[in-house]
Amino acid sequence: MTGIAEFNRPEFFRMAEHVKACGEVPLNPATLPDGLSQAEYMDICIAMIRCATKAVMRHIIRGDPTPLERKAAEAALSAHQSRYGDYGRRKVAENYRFRLTGSSSQ
Repeated sequence: MTGIAEFNRPEFFRMAEHVKACGEVPLNPATLPDGLSQAEYMDICIAMIRCATKAVMRHIIRGDPTPLERKAAEAALSAHQSRYGDYGRRKVAENYRFRLTGSSSQ
């Protein structure tokens, strides 16, 4: 959400409505208040993911990531997509680890 206009909230709310229309309960990070640190937002979002029965992931990398951050995000999303398609398994956390070469300033 960082670096995206309106923190991409309109897209999060659009997807939450879709999830609700499908009979699921959306856990939407865009409903969190402004003013928290990024670490605080991540703590809450990780808890939301632990409680979720499904995760909707969009292959969107926006903002101004460093080349190394972009490479890591693309690798994780690609691994997830090839493993599960559009959805992950229920009630299971997935951690992706990659060895990337280069520095964050490249």
